[in-house]
Amino acid sequence: MRFAFKPAPAWLLCYATASIAAGPASAGDEIFRSGFENAVVFPDSANAGADVVVKSWHGAGADRTVMIYAGGGDGSSATPVRYGECVATCSDTANWQFITLGSYGAAGLGGGARIALDGNGHPRAVWYSQASLGGNGTLYYGECTGANCASLAAWTIEPLLSFSGGDSMALLARGAFALDPGGQPRLLLQDLGSGTYYGQCDTGCTQYANWSFNQFSTISAQADLEFSPDGVAHVAFESPAPNIIDGEDMFYAACASNCGVEANWPGVMLITVNDNLVNEPFSLALDSHGAPHIGFYDDTSGAHELAYAWCSTNCATAGANDWQAFSTGLPLYSGYKGVAIAIDGTDIPHLAYGGSPDGISDTTIDAAVCVQNCSSAPVWQWHDIAATSDIPGPPPDPCGTGLSQWQIGTSPSLAIAAGISHVGFGTYAYFSCITGHDPQGNPIYTVETYNGPVGYGEP
Repeated sequence: MRFAFKPAPAWLLCYATASIAAGPASAGDEIFRSGFENAVVFPDSANAGADVVVKSWHGAGADRTVMIYAGGGDGSSATPVRYGECVATCSDTANWQFITLGSYGAAGLGGGARIALDGNGHPRAVWYSQASLGGNGTLYYGECTGANCASLAAWTIEPLLSFSGGDSMALLARGAFALDPGGQPRLLLQDLGSGTYYGQCDTGCTQYANWSFNQFSTISAQADLEFSPDGVAHVAFESPAPNIIDGEDMFYAACASNCGVEANWPGVMLITVNDNLVNEPFSLALDSHGAPHIGFYDDTSGAHELAYAWCSTNCATAGANDWQAFSTGLPLYSGYKGVAIAIDGTDIPHLAYGGSPDGISDTTIDAAVCVQNCSSAPVWQWHDIAATSDIPGPPPDPCGTGLSQWQIGTSPSLAIAAGISHVGFGTYAYFSCITGHDPQGNPIYTVETYNGPVGYGEP
C-alpha cells in the first residue's frame, strides 16, 4: 500500500506537506520469509533491563560494538545504567564485558540512557536520574576515550542539568542523542515543566558551562536525530507541540548550521500515523548521500502496519521534495512495540522489529531487508531472529501461580558496521497474582510485568 501524506495544518508556518500523491497497492506489498532463526545471546543475563541501544563501529584493524540499557524492572529497587562492549565475535557471550555507569535513581524514575560512538569508536553516554517521586533530578553525561571502556575508571561522568521539584526530563527518546561528524554531542530532551530543548556542546563536554540548551516550540523530543557526513542535522519527530508525550503526526526537518535556533530547521509534515502510544514507533537512518529513510508503525484506521518512507531530493522543502511511503507488507502488528532502521554500505535499508500475532503478545524479534525495487516499490525479505523459547531460564513467577509467560522483541535497536547487522532487544514476563475472590469464591487475578534479560543478535 502506498500512502498519501496529510496536508499541513494552516497554523504550522514553517512545515508543509511532502509532495506525494496517493497510489494503488504495489510491489511494496510483496514479501517473502526466509524461514530460519539466527542464534541470539543474552550477554548480561544476570541482570534484567529494558530500552536497549546498540551502536557499532569499524575502524582500521579495530571494531567496537556497544550497548546501553536501563537495568532493573525485575521487582527490585535497583535501576542501574548498564554499559556493555565487545570487540570481536559478539555472538559469543564470553566476549562481552559489562559495567554499571550510574543509576536512574532508587525509585527508577529516571530514563533515557543513550549512547553514541565517535569517529574513533569512543563512546559517549547520557541518562537522567531521579531519586524519588517529586524529587530533584539530574541529567548525566559521560565520555570514554580509552581502548577498554568496560572499566568505570576509564569514564569521565559529570552532571549537566538539574531538575527541581519533580520537573522531570520525561523524554529522551532512543534516537534523540547523536554526535555530529566531529564527534560533538547533540540531543533533544523534554522537560515536563517547560518543554523541549536542543542541547549541544563543541568542547570540554563533561563541563556544563560548555553546553547550550535552546528551547524549541515545534520540534519535539519524541525524535530520532542523525547527522550526515556534511554536518547537516536531520530529525524525524512526532508531537509538534511541547509537553505532549506521543503525537499522531510524523514530521521531518533538517538544519545545516546554527541549529540551536529552531527557525533554521525547515521541514515537512509527512503523515498521520496514529501509533497509539507505541514505544519508539519510528526510526530514522541516512544513506551515503545523506538522504533520509524512515521505518514507522502506522495504525491509521486500524492498519497495524509497519511502513517505510524515503526521500532523495529537497527533503525538508515544501512542494519540492520527493517523499514516498509504502507499507512493507510484513505481517500485521510488526513493529507495534518499536522499530529500528539502518542503512548498509550499499544503501540498502534494513529493519528490526518485534513480531506479534495479535497486537497483545510479543512472540518474536524479527529482521527484514529490502531485496528489490528499494527506491521505487520496495520488496522485503524477513525472518525471525529469536522467539520467546530462546530466552534462558523460566519467566519470573513471584506469586507462584504458574501463569508467567516470557515476551520478546520490545524496543529493538539496530546498527550496521562492516556489513554486519547488530540488533539489541528487550524481553519481559507477564505474571499473575491472586488479589482476591469473587462472591463465588473464584480467584481474581491481576497481571503484572517484570523485565527480563536484554538480547543481542546478528541477523
